[in-house]
Amino acid sequence: MNDAYRAMSVFEQALDLQPAARADFLDAECAGNNALRKEIEALLRADVASTDFLAQPLTGNTDRSGERLGSYRLLQLIGSGGMGSVYRAERADGAYSKPVAIKLLLYDAGDLRTRFALEQRILGALSHAHIASLLDVGNDQNGAPYLVMEYVEGAPITVYAKQHALDVRTQLQLFLKILDAVQTAHSQLVVHRDIKPSNVLVDTHGEPKLLDFGIAKLVGDSVPSTTRTGLGPLTPEYASPEQVRGEPLGTASDIYSLGVLLYELVTGARPYRITDTRPSAIERVVCETDPPRPSTQMQTRQLGGSARDLDAVILKALAKQSTRRYASCATFAEDLRRWLDGEEVLARQPPWSERTTRILRRYKLAVSVATAATLALLLGSVFALWQAHEASIARDRAERINVFLQDMLGATDHGNLGRNAKLGDILDSARRNADHVLVNDPPTRIATELTLAKTYVTLGDLDNAREAAQSALTLAEQNNLDEAALETRIVLGYILAHRGDFTEAETVLVSARAQALKTGTPRQRGDSAAQLGFLETRRDNAAAAQRWLETALEETPTELIESRAAAMNDLAVVQDSREDYAGALLTIRQGVALLRDAFPLGHPLLAQSLGNLATVLDDSGDHAAASAQYDEALKMKIELLGENHFSVVSTLSTLTWRSVQQKDTTAALGYGARAWAAAKTLSSDNPQISYAAITYAQALMQANRPREALPLAETALKMRKAKLPPDDIYLINTESVLGLVQAQAGDVAAGEALARSAYERQLAKLGEKHVLTVAAKQRVDQVVGLRMPVPKT
Repeated sequence: MNDAYRAMSVFEQALDLQPAARADFLDAECAGNNALRKEIEALLRADVASTDFLAQPLTGNTDRSGERLGSYRLLQLIGSGGMGSVYRAERADGAYSKPVAIKLLLYDAGDLRTRFALEQRILGALSHAHIASLLDVGNDQNGAPYLVMEYVEGAPITVYAKQHALDVRTQLQLFLKILDAVQTAHSQLVVHRDIKPSNVLVDTHGEPKLLDFGIAKLVGDSVPSTTRTGLGPLTPEYASPEQVRGEPLGTASDIYSLGVLLYELVTGARPYRITDTRPSAIERVVCETDPPRPSTQMQTRQLGGSARDLDAVILKALAKQSTRRYASCATFAEDLRRWLDGEEVLARQPPWSERTTRILRRYKLAVSVATAATLALLLGSVFALWQAHEASIARDRAERINVFLQDMLGATDHGNLGRNAKLGDILDSARRNADHVLVNDPPTRIATELTLAKTYVTLGDLDNAREAAQSALTLAEQNNLDEAALETRIVLGYILAHRGDFTEAETVLVSARAQALKTGTPRQRGDSAAQLGFLETRRDNAAAAQRWLETALEETPTELIESRAAAMNDLAVVQDSREDYAGALLTIRQGVALLRDAFPLGHPLLAQSLGNLATVLDDSGDHAAASAQYDEALKMKIELLGENHFSVVSTLSTLTWRSVQQKDTTAALGYGARAWAAAKTLSSDNPQISYAAITYAQALMQANRPREALPLAETALKMRKAKLPPDDIYLINTESVLGLVQAQAGDVAAGEALARSAYERQLAKLGEKHVLTVAAKQRVDQVVGLRMPVPKT
């Protein structure tokens, strides 16, 4: 490290210290190098004199040390910035012997008061051993608010590590505690936004504490972003690329800042050198400059592990694109623990998107956008195997599955499949080959079958999905692989419920639930409850569905964002069906916020959740907002999955029905035709076919085209009779629609009989006020009107 870089590195660390502590720090760092010390002191003086908006703290009120605030006495000013001042204080009445930290609002401006109240709200919601806790709140004699917080006497984590000569492994153990603290904040939808050494102090017991949520935000809140608030200026070296560009921030921004902190912790230097604090210059450095590999900056080669793997972990956290970083602090911590345990880290795996792209190039004339999304999910499912088994076994198995699937999907010559083979054909070929290639490796074959089953589901091919999942379960049971059997039952139960095979789904899922409670992981317990909730939702048993889904949210670990968001999505649907619109909106918006933060470029589950948010908004009467959400959901689904996907069919069918209700016949016909055209490409048992058929039939009826509507309504009824019990309300509703269609097509007697029967059954089951009962009664009235003679004029 050259002298200039060394001077800048020490200068930047000195900035994080209080002025009184800098002399001792420079004594230790400069160690007799007077030239180095003079240069650093000159930089510090220049920093104080600077008027740059990123470097100059706002001047505050006079020192209030000695003043009494309620039960507390201010002892010493320990920090001041644009939003407030912090004092070491004590209880004046002696009721609490430990010192506390009191944060005061400097200016009673509306925006600062709002942000101060938000900090109080955030701190009050967080409880963690490594987050400085909120003890009390109050108002001074002028009515200005103050916060009483845990006082942490210690040093910034980077300074502590140097003072105690911590080795890399000990540094990582310390850092893991902060990751856990930030994960807790993220699980409460709190983004810190200012993680840096001065906000991570290590106390006299060697325990780290995360401080200063002064510029934190809640995911989804509309708190304006700022470049400086809290107790000091925003430190650009710790800001994420999206933060310096002024873009909306999510939890990925904190993960980036944690990556910078870890880089500095293990190397003693920050990854970037910023000497020009103009915004454009900062953006250029942070967004366009790649940092040196951490191992090249370390002062020691005694790491106690692979330098290349540790580089990979840190640089993954520092990825310029937020989607390439760790998905959560939990996964970041998990990879660090792998390194500590001597295992290969996930950060070293080649990016799945790159592998997928290489495969897709060989099918660029034949593979659709839907296929691209499916392949990405397929390879991602293999990746998930790392978490499903004991680590060393899982690594070998995951690699074997990956090689097998890529050999099948990426082969240069598919022989009999031909140049324009569909992905479904390729997956069928992969299944046949798995029977031979993996015949002596049941665990790997089971995992492969499960991966293929999930992929068939994304294609809407529920027949092959069921077959693959059933094959996996049979193998697991034959080989007494209990853990694999549990995982397979959960997947199979979902597929069966999705198909409408409710009795069989219940048998499988009840068995899975019992096993999950006995020997399963927290994720498996949550998944088993969620799938039972999904089953009850499909059976229109709202009360039971809500109980299961609430259980799933209680049991699913907070770091499993997709699982929690999926449960929130399903729970909101149930709450909406029970007309709990406020509860449904709260639940679905929480799920949407989690997914937007985790997948800023979009995700199929996010698109599905947006569609359900639109439905709840519609049902609650906010039709304008619903329209905007429907548009976003449909656009995202088509971009990710392609037009001919069952999830797209579902949204198009919903929009068809919605347009019918709004008497917008032109829009209804447009959506209906698109939905039906896409539905005809799905596997023959996909329930979205009947949904598309019945909604398009209603659009055609509204357009006075009953003869075109008749075969669609008949198709819908035939499919639903094959899957649903006779008393299912949606089956009865389909009969009601068909009765009206038959009548308008000319067979009034048959239509009236069917429509009346459907109405009487809905009335008995749902009561006269239910929306489906009301609709059935209206259809009976319409049919009766068809047989009445037209009055003469």
